[in-house]
Amino acid sequence: MIYLALTPAYVVDGVIRGYVALTHHELFFYGTPVRHDTLLSASLLFMPILMLSTYLILAGTATQYLLFKGKDFSVGAKWLFGGALSALTSLGLIYAIISKVISVATTSLNLDLNHVTSAGTLYLGSSRVSLVYPTGHLLSPPIVFSVILVYIILAVITYLHLTSSPS
Repeated sequence: MIYLALTPAYVVDGVIRGYVALTHHELFFYGTPVRHDTLLSASLLFMPILMLSTYLILAGTATQYLLFKGKDFSVGAKWLFGGALSALTSLGLIYAIISKVISVATTSLNLDLNHVTSAGTLYLGSSRVSLVYPTGHLLSPPIVFSVILVYIILAVITYLHLTSSPS
């Protein structure tokens, strides 16, 4: 998720140039920097997801360390189980940011400033938004949901296996 947050998901070409990522954006209108308030709010809303991703990486690293040192790693599995529950609750936030905020804001950057008048056509330019491979394609909600769901299922299975009493 950190990779998806930091790399550009959309590229804008035309009179508006730049890129849009989940945590930041850089847009220029005829060379002048543009501030997009919706994208700024989306980057602030995505910070808890980044914190959760960082937590999961650190908990996974600590669990692997305990496992390879031959120590009891059930505490690390419990940390990862807690992270899986947090990921489950954050699915709604992830979906809202990706599909409702970022997608709507970037599609509003598709502009056609050309005007037809009685004197002829006035060409002021246009801009086009396109997805960046692989980040833009990996941000589709079904892919994000399925990855998080697989993680949650594996965390629950691991937790149940470690906490079940040997019979």
